[in-house]
Amino acid sequence: MSKSALLYGLPQATRTEGPIVVCEGVTDVWRLGTRAVSIFGKNLSAKQLSLLLRHFKGRPLVVFLDTDATDNARKARKQIGSQRRIAGDSAKVVVALLPENRGDIGECNRDEAWDFVARALGGKRGKLPST
Repeated sequence: MSKSALLYGLPQATRTEGPIVVCEGVTDVWRLGTRAVSIFGKNLSAKQLSLLLRHFKGRPLVVFLDTDATDNARKARKQIGSQRRIAGDSAKVVVALLPENRGDIGECNRDEAWDFVARALGGKRGKLPST
């Protein structure tokens, strides 16, 4: 099994609505719940990109990696955004950032983590913007 060809949590995430969070690890998905998928590391592969484009067309995507992977998150956002434009999909692709005192999504409770996602999407604390 090649982890770079999979998104952990994909079956559950496809049955949801609203934004999808792309995170590093399985435990991050556990923290965030069914609207999150894991890329099993810091780098988005071509196969994972293809899966995101196919399964989440028209849905906002939030790249939310650990603090030490901010550059990787920005690179993934550019990759996804570029391929979405080519496919005619104008849905948002943004990066959510942890505060400086947190290095990992696992250091947040679920509500805190979703607050960071909401802010990245332009919403307010505790409330995701309508999508």
